[in-house]
Amino acid sequence: MKNITRSNVCLPMAALILAALGVPAAAQKQVPFKGAMQGHDTDIGSTNTTVTVLTVGTGIGNHLGQFSFTQTVTVEFSTGHDTASAQWFAAKPRGPRSS
Repeated sequence: MKNITRSNVCLPMAALILAALGVPAAAQKQVPFKGAMQGHDTDIGSTNTTVTVLTVGTGIGNHLGQFSFTQTVTVEFSTGHDTASAQWFAAKPRGPRSS
């Protein structure tokens, strides 16, 4: 049995794919996002001046379908200002059904 190594093709191809994924695509036409989401909040840390809350949940939206999300928000009590980050995870597309 003969082993074939194709690293000379795989590495440049992987670099090309990673470069393409690293550049955000510009939308030709912006459309409004409509949907609904719900989650569960958990206090993951607090001090005398701030509170940090983690939200984990699911939702459904047009152009996206079902998704899950995580969000972390830190609120400063004295000003009411918050700092947040969120990640949305779209459902994996279904492949063709076999009969």
